[in-house]
Amino acid sequence: MFTAVAGGVAARMTVEVRGEVATHDVGVLGLATTKGLFTSITEERVTYVNAPQLAADKGVAVELATSEDAGEHASLIVVRGALADGRTIAVAGAGTKLVEVDGFELDLPADGVLLFLRYRDRPGVVGRIGTTLGRAGVNIAAMQVARLAAGGEALMTLTVDSSVDPDLLASVAAEIGSSSSAVVDLRAD
Repeated sequence: MFTAVAGGVAARMTVEVRGEVATHDVGVLGLATTKGLFTSITEERVTYVNAPQLAADKGVAVELATSEDAGEHASLIVVRGALADGRTIAVAGAGTKLVEVDGFELDLPADGVLLFLRYRDRPGVVGRIGTTLGRAGVNIAAMQVARLAAGGEALMTLTVDSSVDPDLLASVAAEIGSSSSAVVDLRAD
């Protein structure tokens, strides 16, 4: 999910494990994050065994940090990455829910096919996206809009019932003037 939202691979990653889960051996979470980071960007088969070497070969540092403080959550995992262009992106989950993407607070199941669209908040955007996806035969199962301020930057996250090809995603993004868009398929293979 991080790679899709970020639009690329981070030069440096930190996996923050917070709360109750941090009292256990969490090394596997750093390894799983490393595997996930490269699975979406390489043709090579990525395993838990070769993921650390792929990271080293690509010059990607992956760190693991723990803290007992998870705020309002019992446990929280935050994947934070510094990109080559200087941006820092973060994706956070609590249990099976997505609770933050790049500073936008969410409360959405991390399941199925997720679309992420960033745009300037204004009336009519939800309807335009629904119409465009509906014409393509894509049903929206859930949707959440998070914004930093009225009329400012917003993030819409949609869960849909079917795959969304790159052309449809580009069409939806163009329809609303999205500054960035991504699709993440979390369905089991």
